[in-house]
Amino acid sequence: IMLSAKETNGQVQLQWQTIGEVNAALFVIQRSIDGVNFRDVNAKTAVGSGNNSYNYVDASAASGTNYYRIESIDKTGSFSYSRIVSVSITNYELPITVYPNPVTSKSFNLKLGDATTAKYTIRLTNPLGQTVYSTTLNHTVGNAVEIVSLGKKLSAGSYMVTATAVDGIVLKTQVFVK
Repeated sequence: IMLSAKETNGQVQLQWQTIGEVNAALFVIQRSIDGVNFRDVNAKTAVGSGNNSYNYVDASAASGTNYYRIESIDKTGSFSYSRIVSVSITNYELPITVYPNPVTSKSFNLKLGDATTAKYTIRLTNPLGQTVYSTTLNHTVGNAVEIVSLGKKLSAGSYMVTATAVDGIVLKTQVFVK
């Protein structure tokens, strides 16, 4: 497998070619933020034979260095890995939206703009950096809206909402409470 990656507008475009592909079943795209611990991002069904080209766009790459590899799985279940490639994403954060903003009740809607399907830790911090609310949620669809129930109304003011995925992706936005 010949793997290449490049950054375009905060997204990573991966391309790989196979030469003499035989009995290939699946290609699993894997990402890491440390180059050691990889997580599955997506999968592509293999053509199965011949010379082929594949691509994938990772719209959920983390700020900083992202490492990628392709796990090739054949029809017998045997697998191998491509070489690791890295791409740097500078000052890029996925959009995260809170509404209504300002928040006027005990809950708000949280849209994790095209974020990876993952478990996220949601934290609200006050201007002193103190966590005033924390929960976890399982985000299952890119642009799905999650409802965050606070349990109590927060004091009026400005707060930071941070969503941190298990693979290190951090999303942030400011929210106001009336």
